[in-house]
Amino acid sequence: MRRVFWDTDVHVYWFEGNLLYIDRIERIYLSMQRRDDRLCGSSYVLGELLVGPLKRNRPDVADRMMGFFTSPRMTLYDYPPEAARVFAMLRADYRLKSLDALHLAIASAAGVNIFLTNDHRLHEVVAPGLPMIATLDSDLF
Repeated sequence: MRRVFWDTDVHVYWFEGNLLYIDRIERIYLSMQRRDDRLCGSSYVLGELLVGPLKRNRPDVADRMMGFFTSPRMTLYDYPPEAARVFAMLRADYRLKSLDALHLAIASAAGVNIFLTNDHRLHEVVAPGLPMIATLDSDLF
């Protein structure tokens, strides 16, 4: 069993049914289920996701997202103090945006196996304690 932390963009594509990525994300999710992998995220990812539906006055979509993130299918991690150093290092060394560094630091502190994103800039980052940063087009699933 692997713990796979999905970046916000992956969730956005999935929830919105993005035609370019939905088939790939569905295959990844089904592969994760077959392998008994654990889908991981954070309350910060959820917060980012909720912005779109709330801007569009779609509380039904926001409720669906909340339901998924609080269901047994999802493991949520918070920002522990030990993640602060990783966050600062990523911002200093890679000049990442705060939220990118935050998500990677949380995943690193949680000890997840894979951070899945579609942001190809993040694929080049080396985050302490995070074995792999993979993009949607990787062949891991």
